[in-house]
Amino acid sequence: MPLITLINASRTYSMAQGQAQAIDHIDLTLEAGDYMSVLGRSGSGKSTLLNVLAMLDTITAGEHWWRDTLINSASEAQRHQARTGRVGYIFQRCHLIERYTVAENIGIGLSGGAFDAAERQQRIAALLARFGLERHAGHHPAQLSLGQQQCAAICRAAIAAPPLLLADEPTAHLDPHQAAQAMRLLSTLHQAGTTVVLASHDATVAARAVRTLQLDAGRIIADARHRA
Repeated sequence: MPLITLINASRTYSMAQGQAQAIDHIDLTLEAGDYMSVLGRSGSGKSTLLNVLAMLDTITAGEHWWRDTLINSASEAQRHQARTGRVGYIFQRCHLIERYTVAENIGIGLSGGAFDAAERQQRIAALLARFGLERHAGHHPAQLSLGQQQCAAICRAAIAAPPLLLADEPTAHLDPHQAAQAMRLLSTLHQAGTTVVLASHDATVAARAVRTLQLDAGRIIADARHRA
């Protein structure tokens, strides 16, 4: 059974100027274990598609299935329950919680009680070390550079090794070393069974994927698998 299926799915927003179609009659099947890059110009619908796949946004027409659950007919509480512990998201703008420390922000990714205190601390420490953030563990986001904030956001999304991890321009603010560490982490998660979907303007980052989805004006214009 596919992990996610979109059938004739559209997402329309109401604006002062009228209706804006962000994604337009998309048919997409995402298999468990896929590693897919989503390409397209700004405004092509990449971020909206990722938000839909993450169950953070809902389609306005068509069907959206998570395994055998019809997500677009579920309540917000049901969608929250469906994505908790199953979906990690690396936001383009980080979305760290300002009142929390870096370590506390990363630990949010372990919510749900699946890990005891010792394992939580071990996982947080390992990810802090991967990105050289150990001495910033007790700092707050405002005390970090934008690149360091993005590293923390990557750690938060990846820490629980969720079944699905989505990344919106995950290396946009990273230096070459940080970017290499981020992509190695995504590859490690994928090899361990996580389904990875990322949107990026960086051709080197996108080339890591085994499948490429090309969007234009909210429609899929190409869907190619490169290697097994």
